[in-house]
Formats: sequence, structure tokens, C-alpha cells
Amino acid sequence: MTPILGIMASSISGSKAITGAYESIASVTPSGTATVSFTSIPATYKHLQIRVSLITNTGGGSLRGNFNNDSTTANYIGHYLVGDGTTVIAGENSGVGWLAMGFVYGGMITTYPNVTIIDIHDYASTTKNKTVRVFSGADKNASGGAIDLISGLWMSTSAINRIDLVTGSGQYQTGSTVSLYGIKGA
Repeated sequence: MTPILGIMASSISGSKAITGAYESIASVTPSGTATVSFTSIPATYKHLQIRVSLITNTGGGSLRGNFNNDSTTANYIGHYLVGDGTTVIAGENSGVGWLAMGFVYGGMITTYPNVTIIDIHDYASTTKNKTVRVFSGADKNASGGAIDLISGLWMSTSAINRIDLVTGSGQYQTGSTVSLYGIKGA
């Protein structure tokens, strides 16, 4: 009888998916600057997501995230795993006043941007430290590719109301887009 119940349950009509779970808070197209800032972030969502399409004039370094203007080195720690099809690098990012939010590969043109998705969990909570998950990668201008998996922790129970994203080297160039989304809770 169990298989029949499964079949019957799968034929339930109506949508069970949450529609409109992501709401656009802000989107910018920076050019000629090293920093993008989102300020006065409303505390009305469960989580945040930032989507970055980064074109930069200089490679190297990382996209760096900073919360609420906090640059206290003891407050940030992260781990990363980077692979390019040939080499795998893993490590820890600590002792700096920011979180790595993706690595920046040089020589990007509009066809080959660095693309990053950043999830910030429970950003408005005042009882939890904040965790961050990053998925990032680039085609490296058709000379191979790379992918980054990064986890981060901001050791603060303050609600996040400001996020700064700084290129580790170079500047955002024309064609870059940085968008902030709020994710509704269940």
C-alpha cells in the first residue's frame, strides 16, 4: 500500500513551491571603483543573497566582504577550496578584517566575468554569529576555468545592515553587476 500512497501523494494538484521567495533589494553596475556598498539593509528577510558578475582590470586577490564597517581581524574566519582542472588549493582565511567572497581572476572581458553567488544566513538575527556560503568561478578568459567554494563566519551577533564588497586588486569595470536579494523565511 505504501507505493500507492506515494503515487497518490505525487499527484496532488496545486503548487507547493514558494513563489517570490527572492526579492530584489538593490542592484548596481559599478565601474571605476574598487568598492560596492549596500547600506540601510532592511531586517525584514530571513537570509540575503548577493549575485556578482565582476569584470576587473587587474587579476589576483579576492573579492572581499565586510559587514557593518567591522574590520576587527579576530571577527572573520573562512575556509576555501579552489580548483582549476589541474590544481586544487584549500586553506583558511583568518587574521584579516574581511571574508573572502570569491577569487578574482585576471584578464576578464565582458564575455568571461568572475561570477559569484553569496548566501548570508540569518543576517538579521541578534542572537547568532553570521555564516556565509560562496560559490564562485570564472572561465579565465578561455584559458581554462576555475571554481571556488568558500565558507565564512562573522563572529558577531549584530544584525547586518551594511555590506561592503571590495575587489582585492583592480576595480570593477563597465559590465559588472552586483545585486542584493532578500530571501523570505518559511
